[in-house]
Amino acid sequence: MYKLELDPKELEQAKILLEAANKNIHKVLARSLNRTAQMAKTKQNRLIRQGYNIPAQIIRVRIKLKKSTPGKLEAIVLNSSSRVSLDQFKVNKQNPGHYTEKIKVSVKKGATKTLEGGFWAFFKSKPNNLGLYNRAGTGRDTLEKLYGPSTYQMGTNEKIQDVLEKEASENFSKRFEHEFLRELGIK
Repeated sequence: MYKLELDPKELEQAKILLEAANKNIHKVLARSLNRTAQMAKTKQNRLIRQGYNIPAQIIRVRIKLKKSTPGKLEAIVLNSSSRVSLDQFKVNKQNPGHYTEKIKVSVKKGATKTLEGGFWAFFKSKPNNLGLYNRAGTGRDTLEKLYGPSTYQMGTNEKIQDVLEKEASENFSKRFEHEFLRELGIK
């Protein structure tokens, strides 16, 4: 048989730590939410690039975070609904001077398509706006810039959302435990 006794000093210290943590629980939750949202943003970027031929920095600037505060405990990952110009994806001819071959663009991985009537050009009204264009009519000023899907369209399919939801809930519980122990001074 064992006899266990609690030291009154240790009990008092544990009480003080728990009260301090209870006061700052909103800060702990906000930090955990923000870190989880940042992890979800990074994971979404990776998942999008698994299916689409687009550089990470193009997606990164189009996914925004609304951070949580102790007063408002919600973190939001926002995807831009503006479409990405087609020249940001994988294009076989990067040089505007090559017109002998048709331009081929691969938006989704493994799906290369030929641009009928597409060409590289600088748009007159916007300086240094090199991009892929198409003629919309017969007039001189009928250039139409070509666009692919938006980040919202690329990142909101069911497969990606299921993975993100699962990982976010797992990450939040880990981050909350870490932040709580940090607040107690244990980590």
